[in-house]
Amino acid sequence: MKKVVILGSTGSIGVQALEVISKNMTKYKVIGLAAGNNTELLLKQIEEFKPKVVAALDEEGLKAISEKHKGIDFNVGQEGIKKLAVLKEADIVINGIMGVAGLAPTYEALRHGKKIAFANKETLVSGGNLIMDAKKRYGGDLIPVDSEHCAIFQCMYGSDKYELSKVYITGSGGPFLDVDKKALRDATPEQAIAHPIWSMGKKISVDSATLMNKGLEIIEAKWLFDLEPEQIEVLIHPEGLVHSMVEFIDGQIIANLGVADMKIPIAFALSYPARNKNMFGRVNFLKEGSSLTFRSPDLNKFGCLKIALDALDMGSSYPAFLNRANEILVQEFLNGNIYFTQIGEFLEKLIDAYRPVRCHNIMDVINVGTVAERATQTFLKEAESQGILR
Repeated sequence: MKKVVILGSTGSIGVQALEVISKNMTKYKVIGLAAGNNTELLLKQIEEFKPKVVAALDEEGLKAISEKHKGIDFNVGQEGIKKLAVLKEADIVINGIMGVAGLAPTYEALRHGKKIAFANKETLVSGGNLIMDAKKRYGGDLIPVDSEHCAIFQCMYGSDKYELSKVYITGSGGPFLDVDKKALRDATPEQAIAHPIWSMGKKISVDSATLMNKGLEIIEAKWLFDLEPEQIEVLIHPEGLVHSMVEFIDGQIIANLGVADMKIPIAFALSYPARNKNMFGRVNFLKEGSSLTFRSPDLNKFGCLKIALDALDMGSSYPAFLNRANEILVQEFLNGNIYFTQIGEFLEKLIDAYRPVRCHNIMDVINVGTVAERATQTFLKEAESQGILR
């Protein structure tokens, strides 16, 4: 029986991971849960899965829970989450923490030789060189949970990296694929998070609507699979059945197809290198697979993808800065403070004004995030004074 720790247990990935585990209770035992501030849901998870160790950012909420469950080791804050990330008994750590906050736990887990199933693409976007160096140095393992990277991982399995020619990362195009560019400015948060295929959290849903998500996935793939930027291509695939493809030097292509359900790559990561029986749906080729279409992304309409590609080309700390600035702007959009198209417009201006630094350690990456926060907040205040916000 595999012993599992879940970081971000109350988020979208964490909830779905626990659903997978609930259907395989003879194979997995949850020994640790870490959450943010949703202690109400955390309490329900504790009562169902009975972990030994728990951490949360909400100190008061955690205190209330601890009074009801005396036999559990409760921990508060980021240090508590790190403790769970390196828990000695854990066979696998699932990191579903959103944003750059997931960077330090991933790094610490790798330093302790842990196997990590991670859905936190921002970790590799912001600190890819540090994460991959830690993996190599300390012998930890990274199993991607993102559907696209899990697909690439499977397509490449058993092949030498030098046999690989190109990777195709697919994306549905999001809710605004066929919406006129002029209409995007007034798109609402409700429209942006209404993804046509995937069930995801609000932040990643907005990233999918701007196509920033594809840009972040390219940066993630560059680090995870040791690729050159020119070896990675994005294809818009509205049907959402092909999750990614790998082309080899002999011209042959291996594709990964499956239903659009995050529980499937989560289940793969949990069981790897074995496979468990599918409980979450299968492709009906005579129905869903009768027509598969692909097209190039419109970089003029979806400027965020172009910005991410430029950040990758410029390298250094640009991706880390981009990642944090994007997080803030997406939240401002979700709060109704800026227009949808201002996410990309403001990002471009912020990137142009940024001066990069070398990141030698995790704290350097975190400091870049702090710089991005300050720059973005200052920019937003100026924009507000000019009366150009929503």
